[in-house]
Amino acid sequence: MISFLADQIEQKLCQLPLLSGCSRAALARVIPYLEERSVQAGDTLVQKGDAARQLYVIMAGQCALHSPNGPIPVEDVVGEEVFLGAALHHASVTATTDCRILVLPQEMVAGLLRENPGLPDRAGKHLLQSYGLSFEKAANQYGDNRSPVSALGWVVTLLLPILLLVFGAQMELGNNALIFVSLLSVTLSMWMFRLVPEYVPGLFVIAATMSLELAPAKIVLSGFTSDSFFLAMSVLGMGAVITSSGLSYRFLLWLLRLFPQNQLGFNLSIAATGLLLTPIVPSIVGRVALVTPLMVDMMNALRLRKGAGAATALAASTFGGLTLMSAVFLTSKAPNFLILAMMPSQIQGQFQMVDWFLAGAVAAGVMLVLYLATMFLFFRNAERPTLTRSQIQGQLDLLGPMQAREWAALAAILLFALGVITFSIHQIPPSWIGMGLVCFLLAMGFLGAEEFRKRIDWPFLIFFGSTMGLIGSLNFLDLDKPISRQLLWIGEFMIKDFPVFLGLLIGAMLLVRIVMPIAPATVILATIFISLADSAGLNPWVLGFSILMLGELWVLPYQCHYYLQFERIAGAGTYSSAMMLKHNLVVSLIKIAALYASIPYWRYLHIL
Repeated sequence: MISFLADQIEQKLCQLPLLSGCSRAALARVIPYLEERSVQAGDTLVQKGDAARQLYVIMAGQCALHSPNGPIPVEDVVGEEVFLGAALHHASVTATTDCRILVLPQEMVAGLLRENPGLPDRAGKHLLQSYGLSFEKAANQYGDNRSPVSALGWVVTLLLPILLLVFGAQMELGNNALIFVSLLSVTLSMWMFRLVPEYVPGLFVIAATMSLELAPAKIVLSGFTSDSFFLAMSVLGMGAVITSSGLSYRFLLWLLRLFPQNQLGFNLSIAATGLLLTPIVPSIVGRVALVTPLMVDMMNALRLRKGAGAATALAASTFGGLTLMSAVFLTSKAPNFLILAMMPSQIQGQFQMVDWFLAGAVAAGVMLVLYLATMFLFFRNAERPTLTRSQIQGQLDLLGPMQAREWAALAAILLFALGVITFSIHQIPPSWIGMGLVCFLLAMGFLGAEEFRKRIDWPFLIFFGSTMGLIGSLNFLDLDKPISRQLLWIGEFMIKDFPVFLGLLIGAMLLVRIVMPIAPATVILATIFISLADSAGLNPWVLGFSILMLGELWVLPYQCHYYLQFERIAGAGTYSSAMMLKHNLVVSLIKIAALYASIPYWRYLHIL
């Protein structure tokens, strides 16, 4: 238990020269991890040659560092080696008086390093100037631990395109189309087996398609000029300011103080945040960019064990809150508008924002109830978060009043939400509203050039743009038509038996999603079946809503680009990926059950 008052800790941390470059938000994040320790005069605090795993902040008393030139008084910090990546302490330190010390563990030191890249230089100069010590950085050794699955993946990646080129004549495709299918098989194989970072296969297929002149450059690169790309970039840019300014952490502390101080309360708070943003931010990618850093901060603040049940439950709550209702709200993602635009004008007028939600209300209720039940069954654990309201208040005190950057970030997200909600009045696409706000933040210095370069997830944007260009190339080469021809027979069941038709549609979507991302798979199936719905006496909205729900079914991570983004932002080992994927299978079944449960309700509304 820490006996120091919050203002004492705040004053000490802010006065340390070593931490002078750290923001108040970064310092506030470490408070829950501080542990108090008493050291008697003459006791050794660190021993030369011991592993450098902690930073020690001397709150009261004095220590001495043993150097070749004799003892050197130390009154502020001990263990700067941890900022340098050094494996061992380079000198012994003993207490010359009774001392009271705060201990900061290595995992939070790593967080400070991510926020403040200049810390190692300051730590090195402090050691050299104050104590005359030199240091050696710990070696970063990355072994090539290729698993049998990876080896199998490379074999498939190399052999599959060759087999397609040799035996592809039976597919009755043109020469360019056959070559593109072979390239596509390489890309899909690398994604399925996760052989390389996700953006590499996309760059490969773009470069190969353009060099072989299989499709025009404007088609291949269309993903990087689309509204969706600029919408994703703008929300990521605003997210960078929200995170770096400390606004996200301040909001987190407000949430932690508002909800009950237990696992259920914390999970509900982060899920509610995602649900609140779902109808406001019209991009799952954008919502993931805004909320996932908040989740990571919450895990650190609550001191949840990485990869354990409580951390995974929080991750599942976050991801579910961000994605579960994306088909229920018209404004939650761009494909919803696209599917609505495919429907007759009369249907478009009938299913605007409120009516869209009301028609999907039963599906929403079923998903919410069953999702909460699975959370309870899947992630039961005895871990207790160690964060008190006094600690939360101490962190808020350290943050102080809101700064100009926080106000700018808050204004940006509120203006963006207002622009989205009032789109029907001004007709300005959300992507350009977002880009205008990001340009303003850049011009006013609230988003610096270095932050713009480092904090925006450029690898994800490359993956996102290249995937959309890949689909454009696929359509240019008419490869979507063979898929359409193979699925037309399913439409015959639309009239005879809708539940059977829905089951066949589920199977078709699962097959198409093996080779296609969410948006194009949704659009292709909607193009095929919505045109048949009117003649079959079926309301096109029912069909469009069902396709939007089913398009989000996925099994392997490569099939869901925003899960890959979520995984990357959260960081490796933060939660149990295996448990998350198992839970996702159950969530997929929940979405299917929600559609079947909605059938009586849709018949009651006379839209089925």
